[in-house]
Amino acid sequence: MLSKKNHGFSLVELSIVLVIVSLLATAVMGGTKLLRTARLSTVIKEVTGIKAAVDAFTTKYSSLPGDFDGAGGLWSDCTSGNGNGNGQINHTPEFEGGLAFAHMYYADILTQAPVRATDARDIPNQFCAHGHYLPSLARSIVYAIDGLDRVSGQTVPAAAFGTTDLRKAFIITMGIDTAGAVEWNENALSPKDSFFIDRKIDDGVYNNGHIAGHEGDATVGCISGGQYNLSATGEICVLAIRFR
Repeated sequence: MLSKKNHGFSLVELSIVLVIVSLLATAVMGGTKLLRTARLSTVIKEVTGIKAAVDAFTTKYSSLPGDFDGAGGLWSDCTSGNGNGNGQINHTPEFEGGLAFAHMYYADILTQAPVRATDARDIPNQFCAHGHYLPSLARSIVYAIDGLDRVSGQTVPAAAFGTTDLRKAFIITMGIDTAGAVEWNENALSPKDSFFIDRKIDDGVYNNGHIAGHEGDATVGCISGGQYNLSATGEICVLAIRFR
């Protein structure tokens, strides 16, 4: 009668399995890193595109979008969406940052429509009254435009940007909370993501140059020891990107 033997894996077979598992793990990790890099590169392209759109609008209308005081005379949906034309993006009383993307959209400079937070009851085709933000196509974030008076009133480092000129204007990365609402201080990016973007288009220093990284009001930990806290996880950073 033939005996029945238990046949286990040989050391060679086990080695081959371990190599395959290691290769698969490396491929997954590499793919994740490539995907992250691609998405952040798209964020950088979106920021660059917003800057270009602002320049195009300014050239065409001799005014910053949002601050433009002739919007109501050109676009019927903007009869209550004029800025005051003083050469800066004011937060009060006009909330001109909330009009900036709408002005560029109606001027056919931006093809992507602006949106508000989901709890703000978006009204289609009335973006001059209700459009504040531009959604990112790469990340679950939105972009806002604000002036220095608004930026300096948040948690942006006092030494950032090296200017007190209120004509300066900024692109803000903002997060979306679990209810779908958007607020200026909602956290948008991790410290590693913020550092990646800052280093690619500025100097990588959180409180210097054209980009300031800072913490939203709800969470701390983005900055530690005078630099981006690269050991921290989670979307705990906001970026203010100066474009003028």
